[in-house]
Amino acid sequence: MANLQFLADEWPTISRRLDEVLALAVGERDTWLDSLAESDSIKAKLRRLLDDAAGIETGDFLDVLPRLALGPATAENGSLADSAEAGATVGPYRLVSQLGQGGMGTVWLAERIDGQPRRKVALKLPHLGWAPGFAERLARERDILASLEHANIARLYDAGVDQLGRPYLALEYVAGTPIDRYCKEHALPLRQRLNLVLQIAAAVAHAHTRLVVHRDLKPSNILVTAGGEVRLLDFGIAKLLQDGGGGQATELTQFAGQALTPDYASPEQIRGEPIGTASDVYSLGVVSYELLTGSRPYSLKGSGASGLAEAIAGIEAPPASRAALADPMLARQLSGDIDAIVNKALKKEVAERYASVEAFAQDIERHLAHQPVQAQADSLAYRVRKFLRRNKLPVAASIAVSVSLIGGLSLTLWQAREALLQAERTQRVKDFIGTVFAAADPEIAGKGGATVRDLLDAAAARIERELRREPAVAAELLGLLAESYLSLGEVDRGMSAAQRANALAAAAYPESDPMRPRLMRVLAQAHYAKGQGEQARSLLRAALTMQRRQGGEPAELGLSLLAMAGAMLDQGQEAEALALTREAVQRLEAAYGSDHALTIEARGRLSNKLMIAKQPQEALQQAELAVQAARRAFVVPEHPALVAQLSNYAYALNANGRAREAREQWQIIVAADRRIFNPRGPQVSQALLALGHAQTSLGELKDALASFEESLAMLQGLGVHAGGELAIRHFALGRAALLARQDELALRHLDEAIAIGSQAFGADSARVRDAGYYRAEALLRSGRLAEAQSLIDRRVAEGGASGATGLARALRLRGLLDHVRGDAVTALARLRQADALARQTRTVEFRALAQLRAELGRAQLDAEWLVEAEATLLQALDELRELEPTPTPQQAEAWLALGRVRLSQGRTAEALAELERADAFWRGFEPEHALAGEAAFWLGRARAQAGDKRSASALLARASPLLAASSWPALRQLAAGPQRAAPP
Repeated sequence: MANLQFLADEWPTISRRLDEVLALAVGERDTWLDSLAESDSIKAKLRRLLDDAAGIETGDFLDVLPRLALGPATAENGSLADSAEAGATVGPYRLVSQLGQGGMGTVWLAERIDGQPRRKVALKLPHLGWAPGFAERLARERDILASLEHANIARLYDAGVDQLGRPYLALEYVAGTPIDRYCKEHALPLRQRLNLVLQIAAAVAHAHTRLVVHRDLKPSNILVTAGGEVRLLDFGIAKLLQDGGGGQATELTQFAGQALTPDYASPEQIRGEPIGTASDVYSLGVVSYELLTGSRPYSLKGSGASGLAEAIAGIEAPPASRAALADPMLARQLSGDIDAIVNKALKKEVAERYASVEAFAQDIERHLAHQPVQAQADSLAYRVRKFLRRNKLPVAASIAVSVSLIGGLSLTLWQAREALLQAERTQRVKDFIGTVFAAADPEIAGKGGATVRDLLDAAAARIERELRREPAVAAELLGLLAESYLSLGEVDRGMSAAQRANALAAAAYPESDPMRPRLMRVLAQAHYAKGQGEQARSLLRAALTMQRRQGGEPAELGLSLLAMAGAMLDQGQEAEALALTREAVQRLEAAYGSDHALTIEARGRLSNKLMIAKQPQEALQQAELAVQAARRAFVVPEHPALVAQLSNYAYALNANGRAREAREQWQIIVAADRRIFNPRGPQVSQALLALGHAQTSLGELKDALASFEESLAMLQGLGVHAGGELAIRHFALGRAALLARQDELALRHLDEAIAIGSQAFGADSARVRDAGYYRAEALLRSGRLAEAQSLIDRRVAEGGASGATGLARALRLRGLLDHVRGDAVTALARLRQADALARQTRTVEFRALAQLRAELGRAQLDAEWLVEAEATLLQALDELRELEPTPTPQQAEAWLALGRVRLSQGRTAEALAELERADAFWRGFEPEHALAGEAAFWLGRARAQAGDKRSASALLARASPLLAASSWPALRQLAAGPQRAAPP
């Protein structure tokens, strides 16, 4: 059946009649067709379809769908999957080897060949040619799915069409085993299988929070790596292959039906009804049933499409324990809680299933912790059994204990009632959120798909309309909406929702309810987003005071302590911030232990606060403890929380002068973040920024520039408002470019840093002032001396007001300007003053001190203080070598100056050694730079002095055009053959 286009005009009638005839026995079909009151055309087409029935009517009917083409299979619109072969090119990918084949297409191991990261991918090639406009929809879906950032989700890297208009999907290649086979091959005990189910549930729940439904959960889409980590494949791909967009049926959906695997499909999928998160709950129930029992809940044999729908809708799955009767021990383990949990997930009606994947997972966790599960019918006997199992109380108890239990019964009942009320509120909140997902599906929304903001706006209106008589539920939901709005940058909407939530909470909750301070923290977050720091701090203080009085959940108190510590740090109160963070760590560790996620997070923040407080050694100790705890707590080797602690550790290494170890750690983190998160997302951008700083510290300036440029490009590509972060990256690029003596590049990025940073941080902020200092130096080095002088004079005038550090930096710039203009004596005086002031205050970065010492040595050289110049330059080189194991332009300039000193003293052999170092550096670093010309010039002079005229002539010939093109007057004069030295 290569082409179904012949069915297009009469498909509705043919579809209905086909269902009827397929339900008949094979021997009855001809008689039924002869008696059919339809046109001869329809009868002929039905006979043609029935001729193929024997080949397709099997138990795997929809697992291996026949190929459905929208038109003739030509080179222009034919099946890419059918024609693919190893070595072929698909878009920017080259096919390596086939990984698998199914009804919807083939999957190939492929590699990218267009200069982008050469990662291996699993390239999915659908069988079908697609309708016009599919490429645009595919790109939109790709962007939506790129938001899924979870350790257990295999990422969708790319989706598009090739030059012939044929679709492809590029997914993360995962070396793993399908989960059902993995469980069998490793003979996993029940608890480990349940832990694998929890990993699946965590990934699916993550997607649901981003309004993405999987739609095709099955063992072949769930791989387990050698390390026991679950990775979900094809997230959203069923939606990509199924939806027409905008709720309208496309040619594909008209002919191909649902893109699903029937044995794992929910009843609503089979019936063609709207799909929501409940469908994934059902499919996860089927997968869990199979993993726990070794068999599927139903057997679908030989009934065709209509029989399939009837079976899914009507057959009740036997309890899991009954399916495992061959293993009596397993059957006993499954009976009770597991039977109830799986049965609830497999309910035919959506309303009877778990409200969310999280609720399903929570029941499994309760079972593993020997706590009552929601799926079980509640009874006193059931709860007593669970209590005894959990606490392992002795059967015999003394009379005194019994009396004490009776005496405490009233308090216990009151606590149980309060817990029940909170549980009901929580369930009401979950139910409401579940209905919000309906608007995420274009088929339900009735329009081109709602944006996240549209959904939040609609939810806010519904809360006001539907929950007027449930203020407690409304308050909690509005708090969640406020957080969502703020995460989208919708500050005004977030503020409005947070204010309304707090007003309702004040009336609906007692002060003892932990929701009160939690909502106050959300409102504080909104105030911070609007730049209202004092209001935010006031709210955080009140929330913290309330929680100290409540003496309730340590987790909530810990979060408030950490938030208040951040507020104190923003005010410059480092000691107070450090004390609050220490308290958070102590309380969380006492309540939950050192390996709890919140304790680990708090310890990481403590490490950061210690670095700010200039206590690097303890910061490193705390970071190491956090990493060790994270490795124990998070079994996934690249869990995001573990990677976050590795980041803290890398920062602490750098703060302790262990730059090379920090750089190696950041390289590991960048690679991990690319795998865990969106490869071009904010997490990777931040890690690249940190890596660039580490590379700068080591003098690896070209590598640093590449890291900073990629980090900036990623942030710009996200299309989010991140002015401050953009300014930080422009500043990092400008500074690194200046150190690399790429002055025009430095100016371009420093201008951007000042413009964007003035808006984000304020024109008088420390970051913008720093950028101004570097911009003045870039102007000076690029030869724009008048502009540089104007800025430098302003900085000198401001220096006294900005403290000794600012004055030292301004005096250094003025000294450099004097030196460039040929006034070495005045330059020497200013640079000496700057050096003394900087070393006295000890607030100037050590690297800047070493560079300032080298600049002072060059000024002494040009003032003809040769002995002093040699001592100063040797000291500067020692400091620079310690800081920068990789040679840098600053070291090369110091080698050049030291060579010139020794050349002037007639120590030609020693001069040659230093000058050859400088020349070799520039030939390898930037051979066309004016400073490369200066190094060649002075090496030529030294070779001439040593009697090597031929080599000297060649060097001077190489130097001449480079010097002549320089923006520095003194270097241009060297090209004419002056005897004096060049500027710094």
